[in-house]
Amino acid sequence: MQLTKILEKDILKRYDKWIYSYLNGDVATYDSFFDDAYHFIGSTNNEEFLTRKDTTNFFKKTVKQLAGKTDLRNDTKTIERFDNLIFITHAFDAWFLNGKEWTYYGRFRFSSVMQKKEKDWKFIYQHFSTTDSKTDDGETIGFDKVNAENQELREAIKRRTVELEEKNRKLKVEGTLDRIRAQAMAMTKSSDLLDIVVTMRTEFIKLGHEAHYFWHMMWLPETYEKAMTSGDGSKIGFVMELPRHIHGNIPLLSKWEKSKKPTIVYAMNAEEAVDYVDKMVALGDFQNIDPQAPSDADIRHIGGLTFIMARTSHGEIGYSLPGVVKNPPKEDIDILVKFAGAFDLAHQRFLDLQKAEKQAKETLTELSLERIRSRVAEMKVSSDLFDIVVTMRNEFISLGHEADYFWHMKWLKDSYEMSMTAEDGGRLGMVITVPKFVHKQIKGLHKWEKSNSPYFVLALNGKEAWDYIENMNTYGKYKLVDPHAPTEEDILHIGGLTFIIARTTHGEIGFSLAGEVPDPPKKSIEILIRFAKVFDLAYKRFEDLQKAEIQARETQIELALEKVRSRTMAMKHSDELAETSYLLDQQVRALGIKTWGCAFNIYGENESTEWFGNEAGVLPTYTVPREGIFKDYYQKGKKGESLIIKEFSGKACVDHYEYMSSLPVIGDVLKNLKKANNGFPTYQIDHVVYFKYGYWLFITKEHVPESHDIFKRFAKVFEQTYTRFLDLKKAEEQAKEAQIETALERVRSRSMAMHQSNEIGDVAFVLFQQLKSLGGELWGTGFGFCEKDSDDEYWFANEKGIMPQLKIPHTVDPIHKQMHEGWNKNLELFSIAKDGKELKEHYKYMLTVPDVKPIFQGILDDGIAFPKWQKWHAAYFKYGYLLVITTEIYEDEDVFKRFAKVFEQAYTRFLDLQKAEAQAREAQIEAALERVRSRSMAMQKSSELLEAGELLCNEITKLGIDCFTSGYVLMDDKEDIGWNYTPNPSTGKILGQPIGIPHKQTPPMRKIIAGWKKQDPLCVIELTKKQTIAHQTFVAEKGIDFPFSVKELVEISPKEIVIHAFNFNQGYLLIIGGKKLVKSQIEVMLRFTRVFQQTYTRFLDLKNAESQARESKIQLALERVRAKTMAMQHSDELREVVLEIYQQLQVLDFETQACNIIIVDKVTKDMHYWVTGFTQDLYPESYHVPNLNHPYTESLFKAWQEGIKYQVFTWEGKEKIEFDKLFFSKTDFKKTPKEAQEMMKSLKSISLSTAFSSSGLLQVIGPTPLNEDKAIILQRFAKVFNQTYTRFLDLQKAEAQARESQIENALEKVRSRSLAMHKPDELQEVVATVAEKLHELGVIYDAGGVILCTYFPDNKDVVHWIAVDDFSTSGRYFVPYFNSPIFSEAWDSKDKGDAFFSKEFSVEAKNDFFNQAFEKSDYRHFPDDYKQHVLQADKHRLSAAWSKNSAILIPSLSGAVPSEGDAEIMKRFAKVFEQAYIRFMDLEKAETQTRQAKIEGALERVRARALAMQKPEELKQVADVLRTEMGLLGIEELETCSIYINDNETKKTECWYALKDISSKNKKLVNDHFHLNLKDTWVGKKMLQFYKTKDKQTSIVMTGKNRKEWIDYCEKHSRPFKGYYGEEIPDRTYHLYKFSHGAIGVATASNISDENWNLLKRAATTFSLAYSRFKDLTQARMDLLKLKEEKKRAEDALTELQLTQSQLIQSEKMASLGELTAGIAHEIQNPLNFVNNFSEVSKELLDEMLEEIENGDLEEAKTIMVDVIQNLEKINHHGKRADGIVKGMLQHSRASGNQKEPTNINALADEYLRLAYHGLRAKDKSFNATLETGYDETIPKIKIIPQDIGRVLLNLITNAFYAVDEKKSNSTLKSYKPTVSVKTKKTRDKVVISIKDNGNGISKDIIDKIFQPFFTTKPTGKGTGLGLSMSYDIVMAHNGELNVSTIKDEGTEFSIHLPLKKHNRIEI
Repeated sequence: MQLTKILEKDILKRYDKWIYSYLNGDVATYDSFFDDAYHFIGSTNNEEFLTRKDTTNFFKKTVKQLAGKTDLRNDTKTIERFDNLIFITHAFDAWFLNGKEWTYYGRFRFSSVMQKKEKDWKFIYQHFSTTDSKTDDGETIGFDKVNAENQELREAIKRRTVELEEKNRKLKVEGTLDRIRAQAMAMTKSSDLLDIVVTMRTEFIKLGHEAHYFWHMMWLPETYEKAMTSGDGSKIGFVMELPRHIHGNIPLLSKWEKSKKPTIVYAMNAEEAVDYVDKMVALGDFQNIDPQAPSDADIRHIGGLTFIMARTSHGEIGYSLPGVVKNPPKEDIDILVKFAGAFDLAHQRFLDLQKAEKQAKETLTELSLERIRSRVAEMKVSSDLFDIVVTMRNEFISLGHEADYFWHMKWLKDSYEMSMTAEDGGRLGMVITVPKFVHKQIKGLHKWEKSNSPYFVLALNGKEAWDYIENMNTYGKYKLVDPHAPTEEDILHIGGLTFIIARTTHGEIGFSLAGEVPDPPKKSIEILIRFAKVFDLAYKRFEDLQKAEIQARETQIELALEKVRSRTMAMKHSDELAETSYLLDQQVRALGIKTWGCAFNIYGENESTEWFGNEAGVLPTYTVPREGIFKDYYQKGKKGESLIIKEFSGKACVDHYEYMSSLPVIGDVLKNLKKANNGFPTYQIDHVVYFKYGYWLFITKEHVPESHDIFKRFAKVFEQTYTRFLDLKKAEEQAKEAQIETALERVRSRSMAMHQSNEIGDVAFVLFQQLKSLGGELWGTGFGFCEKDSDDEYWFANEKGIMPQLKIPHTVDPIHKQMHEGWNKNLELFSIAKDGKELKEHYKYMLTVPDVKPIFQGILDDGIAFPKWQKWHAAYFKYGYLLVITTEIYEDEDVFKRFAKVFEQAYTRFLDLQKAEAQAREAQIEAALERVRSRSMAMQKSSELLEAGELLCNEITKLGIDCFTSGYVLMDDKEDIGWNYTPNPSTGKILGQPIGIPHKQTPPMRKIIAGWKKQDPLCVIELTKKQTIAHQTFVAEKGIDFPFSVKELVEISPKEIVIHAFNFNQGYLLIIGGKKLVKSQIEVMLRFTRVFQQTYTRFLDLKNAESQARESKIQLALERVRAKTMAMQHSDELREVVLEIYQQLQVLDFETQACNIIIVDKVTKDMHYWVTGFTQDLYPESYHVPNLNHPYTESLFKAWQEGIKYQVFTWEGKEKIEFDKLFFSKTDFKKTPKEAQEMMKSLKSISLSTAFSSSGLLQVIGPTPLNEDKAIILQRFAKVFNQTYTRFLDLQKAEAQARESQIENALEKVRSRSLAMHKPDELQEVVATVAEKLHELGVIYDAGGVILCTYFPDNKDVVHWIAVDDFSTSGRYFVPYFNSPIFSEAWDSKDKGDAFFSKEFSVEAKNDFFNQAFEKSDYRHFPDDYKQHVLQADKHRLSAAWSKNSAILIPSLSGAVPSEGDAEIMKRFAKVFEQAYIRFMDLEKAETQTRQAKIEGALERVRARALAMQKPEELKQVADVLRTEMGLLGIEELETCSIYINDNETKKTECWYALKDISSKNKKLVNDHFHLNLKDTWVGKKMLQFYKTKDKQTSIVMTGKNRKEWIDYCEKHSRPFKGYYGEEIPDRTYHLYKFSHGAIGVATASNISDENWNLLKRAATTFSLAYSRFKDLTQARMDLLKLKEEKKRAEDALTELQLTQSQLIQSEKMASLGELTAGIAHEIQNPLNFVNNFSEVSKELLDEMLEEIENGDLEEAKTIMVDVIQNLEKINHHGKRADGIVKGMLQHSRASGNQKEPTNINALADEYLRLAYHGLRAKDKSFNATLETGYDETIPKIKIIPQDIGRVLLNLITNAFYAVDEKKSNSTLKSYKPTVSVKTKKTRDKVVISIKDNGNGISKDIIDKIFQPFFTTKPTGKGTGLGLSMSYDIVMAHNGELNVSTIKDEGTEFSIHLPLKKHNRIEI
C-alpha cells in the first residue's frame, strides 16, 4: 500500500476526529476508534492498559479533568507507512485551565499505530509520553504540583526582573547599533549614508535620549561636508559644504579637532548660536535646505543651542539640544560614541559604494559608447549618420547629462555641413550648409578650430545667440528645417545659448544648453570628448557608405538608362513612343528626383510636337507654336546650349500657365488643374536638356543641381529612342499601306466568296471589320444601291453584326438626299458631319422609316444612346456608294474611295450570285451535311455524340424539313427497346435523359423494328387520328423516362402524325410530322442518315479509346502515389502520401467526403488512422483508435485478418449517432477540428467502402457505396499503399538510427567540452553546451533554458548552473535549501534513487518556491521582468534527471510534459554531465593547490631575498621583489609596494618602495629609499592614526587634493619618483598591514579581497625576517662607524693603493695603446708606401708625356696618359685603404656610450690579430711568429661592445706572442717555431673565440691567480697585472665566460664564450 495524499488526508481526518472526542469527553466516539486488540501505555508508571475496555474505563473516570479544560498548542503531526501499518506521531504543548488561568503543563508526544480493519482505520497501539509526569495515581492532570511550581516561578521571575531590565537596556543599545550596522551593510548607493543619519537620530530618540538635529560631518583639508536631519528628524534637511575656518575660529572646536578626545560639548547662548547659524548660511554651499529650519527668533526664543559631537574616523557625528546644556547626560554621550563607531562602518561602506558608483558610471558610459558603436556597425546607408547624432544625444542624456540640441559638423574648405537633432532629440531637426565666415565673426571659435584643443565652450547672451542664428538663417542653405526651432523671443527668454563642442577628425560634435553657462559640467565635456572619438568611427563608416552609395547611385542611374534603352529597342510601333517617354519619366522619378512632370518637344518646320506626362498619367501629343517660351527654348537650343534652367515664380508662373492653358490638349488638362486647385501653381523650375531632334523638359518644384547631369544622360538616351521612333514610323507607314491593301483584298475575297446574293450583308460586315482594323471610331458601314426613281437599297453592318436589307428614301432626310445627289453628280467622295439638334432630327426621322425603325428601336431598348456627333462618308461607285459612318474624325478619308472601287467588283459578284441561287440549295444541303460530318470528326469524347445529334437535328430544321419532333433512336442489345434522343423544342438541345420506347408491343413499333432489322432505308407509317392518340398514349405511358403526360403529348401533337424512320445499323433517324415528306426532303434525310452512320461509328471508336484512357488515368494516379512514396524523406511525410491518395481518387471522379488509411496492430487490435477530407483545411492527421471491442472495429479486424479484399460498411440512424459518440470521445478523433466533427455528425448515413491490404485498410467515406468499377480501383490503390507503408517503416527505422546518432553526437560534444576544461570557471561553458545540444534535440521547453544542478555532500543546498537562449539569466546561482513542495519532492525523488523525476506543481507551490528563491538565493539577481514572468505563469512543471553529484533540471512554465524519448535523453545527458562535474571538482582542487603553492613560492622568494641582504640599502630591493611577487599573485591592479619603518627616537619614518605604473607596460620598475615625516601630510596622519590603534590592517583611500599632496611630498623626498605621473594623478587606495616597528603596504586602484588581505598578512609576517635582517645590517653599520678612527690608516693606505691602481690601469691602457699604435702604424705604412711609389712613378711619366707632346707624338702621349691614369687609380685605392684603417681604429677607440652593436666577430678577431702582431713587430723587428687562423663563417653578427671585446683580444693575443717569444729566447731547440692561432666556432647557443700559443704554458701553482688584479709573472716594467683581470671582467659583463687550459712546456689556450641568446645582454 502506498501512502498517497488522499490516504494521508483521510487518516489525519479520522485522527483529528478521535482527538476531538478525547479532549471533549465523548466516550462513545473515543472508544469506537479502537481495535479489539488495542494496547495502550500511558505517561505514569501505572498507566499501562492492555485492553480496549480498560483504556476506555480509565477515560470515563478521568474525563471530567480533561473535557473543555485542555488546549493543544504548537502541535505537529507526522505520518509514515510501514507495510500495512500507519504510524502517527503527534507532538504538542499541553495547556490546562487551572481555575481561570491557562497553565502550561508540558510537552507531550502521542504515538499511535493504525491498521485498516474492514472499512475503517483502527488504533491497535498507542503510547503517551511527557518529559516529567506531575500526576498521582488515578489523575490525568496534577494541578497541585503545577500550582506549587508556578509559585516558585513567580518568585524567580521577580528576582530576575531587575537583572533582565539592565541587561535588556544593554541589548537594546546593542540592537540599535546592530540595526545601524545592518542598515550600513545594506546600503546600495552612497547617498544611502544620509538615511543612516536619519536612522541614528530615530534610534537615539527610541533609546529615550533627547536630540533635536542630528548630523554627520566629514573633515576635509579645506572644507567640511555636512549632512543634517530636518527638525522633526524624518528626513535629511540640510546638505552643505562649509569652510574649515568656520570651526577654526572657535577655539574650543579647533582644539578638539586636533586632539584625540572622543567627544565635545559646545553650548552657545542665543546670540552666539545666532551668529554661528548666520555664518553657516553665509559661508555654506547648500545642496539641500530644510524649509523648517529655525529662524534667529526661534533660536533666541529657546535660549541658544548646544552641540554634542563624537569623533569618527573621518570627522564627527553629533546632535543639538535647544538652549544652553553644559552637562548633558553622560549616558547620552556614551551612546553617541558608540553610534560614532557604528557610523564608521557606514562611512567605510559609503566610500566603497562611492567608488563602485564611479566604476558603474564608467561602465554605463562604456555601454553607451558601445551602443553607439553598435549603431555605427548597423549603419546601412550614409544617411544613417543622422541617426548616430540622435543616438548620441539620447545616450548623452541617459548618462544623466543635460543637452538641448546635439549636432555634428563637418569642416570643409569654405563651409560647414551641419546636422542637428530636434530639441526633443527623438529625430533629426535640421540639415544645413553654413559658409565659414559665419564662424570667423565669433571671437575665439575660429581660433579654436585652428588649434589642437580637444573642446571649446561658447557661451552667448540672448542677443549674441540670436545674431548667430540669424547669420545661419541668412547665409545657410537648409536641406531640412526644424519647424519647432526656437524664435528670437525664445532665445531672449532663456537668456542666450551655450555651445559645448568637441573636436573630431573631420570637424566637431557638440550640444547646446539654454542660457549662458560659461562653466558647464566637466563630466559632460569629458563624455563629449569620448563621444567624439567614437563618432570618428561613425564618420569613417559614413564615408565608406557614401562611397558605396555613389557607386550604387551610378549603378541605379545606369540601370534606369538601360531600362529606357531596353524599352527603346523593344518598341514595335511608333505609338509606343509615349510609353517609352513615360518610362523615362518614371525612371527619373524612381531615382528620387521629384519632378512634377516631364515633356519632350520635337522641332517641326514652324511649330513643335510636344508630349507631357507625370505621375497622374500621360497626355496625347499636341502641337505648340514657336512663340514665347517655346521660341526662347528653341533659339537657345539652336545656339548649342546643352542645358538651361528657367525659374518661374509668382505672377510670371501663373501667366505661363494661363498661356499654356490656351493650347490644345494640354490646355484642357491645365484648366481642370486650375479648377481643382483653385488656381495655377505659383512656382516651378524648368530644366531644358537638348538633344538632336529637340529638347526634354523636366519640371521641378525645387532646385536639383545634383540631377542636371542625370537629365543630360537621359536626353542622350532619348535621342536614341526618337531615332528608333522615326525608323518605326517609316516602317509603319509602309505597313499601313500594306494593311490597307490587305483590308481591300479581304473585302475582295469576301466579295468573291459570296455564294448567295444575301451574303452581300456579310461583305458589308467584312468591310466594317476591315475599316475598323485600320483605326478610327466607326458607327457602321455598308452599301447604298441607287436608282433614280426608287428608294436607295442598303446592306449595312456594325459591331453587332449585319442588319437586314433596308430601303430608305433619298428625298426626305437631308443627309440621304445629299448623298444621293453626290451619286447623281458622279462625285468620288462626299462627307457630312452632324451633331446636336440636327443629329437628333436625323435619328427622329430614321425612326419613322419602316425598315429602319425596328432596328433603331432595338438599339434604344438595349439602353444604347445614339452618338452625339456623327459623320457620314459616301465614296461612290457605278451602282451607288460605299457608306462609312464615324463618331470621330477619320484621319485618312481617301481610303474610302479605294474601298468603293473594290466594292464595285463585289456588286458585280452579287448579281452573278443571284443567277446561281438555284445551285445554292444543293450547296446548303451539302454544307449542312459537311457540318455534321465535321462535328462527327471533331468529336474527342463519346459524350459528344449528343452534340453531333443536336447539330444534325438543327441542320435538318435549317433545311426547312418541318416536323413535330426529330431525333435519333438507338436500339438496345435485346432489340426490344429503342432509346430515343430527341431535342427539346424550345432550346434545340437533346434531352439529358433518353426516352426508352418498347418496340414490340404495338403495330407501328413492330413495323419500325421489322424495317430496321431488314435495314430498309426508310419506313413510313401514316396514322389516323385515332391511331395517333393510341400511339401517343402508348408512348407516354410505356415510355421509359418520358417527360410528358398523355394529355400533354396529345395536346401538342398534330391530329394525325406521320412517322419516318431512316434506318442505319444501330438504329434510325426519326422524323414525326403532320404530313409526309416530299421526295427531295426524303433524299436529304437519306443523305443525313448515311452521314449519321459515320457519326455513330466515330462514337464507337471514341468509346473504346476512352476506356483505354480511363485505364491510363488510373495507372497515372497509382504512379503518382508510388512517386510520392519514393520521394518520402521522413516518416511524417506519410500524411502527404495519404493526401496524394485522396487527391488522386478525386481526380478519378470519386465522390468522397473523406479518405482513411488504417494501420492495424495485430496484437492489440489498435488501429492508427490517417484521415483527410471533410473540410478543406483538414490536412491529413493521424489518430490512434484503441481496441474498442465494438462490432464495427471487430468486423474490420476480422475482415483484414481473413484476407478479404473489399467490403462496404454502412452507418445510419441511431447506430451512426452512437458510433459518432464513441469515436469522438474514446479515441484520438476527439482532437479533430470542431468543424470536421460537426460535418461528420451531420451526415445521416455514410458508406465506408473499404479495400484491405496486408499492411492495413484504405477506406473511402461517401453517401453511397462505390460502384463496381471504382471498388476495383480502390483495391488497386490499397495494393500500392502496401509499398508506401513499407517505405514508411524503413524511414521510421532510419530516423530512429539518425536520432540516436544525433543524440550521441550531442553527448560527445558535451564530453569533448568537458575534457577541454582547463579551469573550473569553464564549467559554465559546459553548461551552455549542454543547453545548446538539448535545444538542438528539441528537449528544452518554453522556459528557453536548462538548469544543471550540483549538490553539497553535507546538506541539501544546491548550485544551479543556468543556461538560457538569450543569456539574460545564464550563470551560477547558489540556492540554499528551504521548505517548499518543489524542493522537498525533488529531493525525495533523488533520495529514493529515482533516475528521473517529472511533476506538474500548482501555481501556489510554484509561487511559494520562487518567492522564497527570489528572497533567499542568488535568484534575487534575476531581472525584475523575468521574475514577474515566472510568477505570472499559470503552470509549472519540473523535470529532472538525477546523478550522484549533479542533475539536469528542465522547468516548463506551460506544463509541457517530456516524452519518454526526452526523458531518456535527459538521463543520458545527466550521466555525461556527472563526468564533467567530477572533472570540475578535480580542477577546482588542483587550482586551490596550485594557488597555495604559488603563494608559498612567492613568500619563499621574498624570504630568500631578505636573507641575501648584504647592506641596509638593499631593503628597497626586497620591496621590489615583494611588489613583483604580490603582483604575480594577483592583488588587484597592484601599483606600489612599500615598507615603512618607524623610528621612535627621531619620530620619522623610513620608506622602501617599488613602483610600477600598471597603465604603461613600457615603464620600468622604480625603487628608492627615503625618510619622511608622516605628520606633514593627510595620508601620513592617517598612517599615524593606524599605528596608534590595535588594528592590524587598514585601507586609506587617496583622492583629489589628498592624493596630490601625498605624491608631491613623495616627489620632493624621492628623486626617482619625481615627474612619474605627470599632470594626471590617478586615485588610489593604500592597504597597510602592521608588523613590528612598521607596516607593509600596497597601493591599488580599488579594494582588495579577503584572500589578498590574508596574502598581505603573510607577506608582512615574512617581511619580519627581512626587517630582522635589516636591523642586523644596520647594527653592523653602526659598528663599522665606531671603528672609523681605527681604520684611518687603512683607509689612507687604501687611498694610496687606489692611486697606484689608477696609475697601473693607465699604464696598462697606455701599453695597449702603444701596441695598437704600432700595429696601426704598420698597417698604414704599407698603403702609404704604395702611394709614395706610384706618385713618384706618375711624376716621371708626366714628364715623359710632356716631352712627347712637345715632340708632336700624341699617340705616345696618350699611351703614357693611360699608364698615369692607372697609377692614379692605384693611389686612390691605397689612399682609401689607409682611410679605412684609420676610420676603423677610430671607431674601435671612440667612446660608444657602452652601447652594444651587431659585430662581425671573425673580422674583429682577424683585425686585432694583425694589429697585435704588427705592434710587436714595430717594437721588436726580430720578433716573428707563425699566425694560424680558423674562422667559422656561419657565425652571425652578435651584439657586443666591439672596443671592449677588441681590448680582450688584444690582451690575450699580445700575451700569446709574449709567451712564444719568451720560449724562443730561452729555447735551445732550433726546430721550435713560435705559433699563435686564433679560431672561432659557433655552438648551439654560444660563439667561442680561442687564442692558442705553443709557449711554455702556465704552472699549476699560479693558474688560479692569473685573473686576480695586479697579478703578473712578467718582469717589472713589462706588465701591470691588470690585463687578464680587465679582460675577465669585460667578458663576464657580456654574460660570457673566459676559460684557460694549459699544458706545461706545450702551451696555453684561452677561450672566450659569448652567448647568442637575445636575453643575455648587459647594461654597463
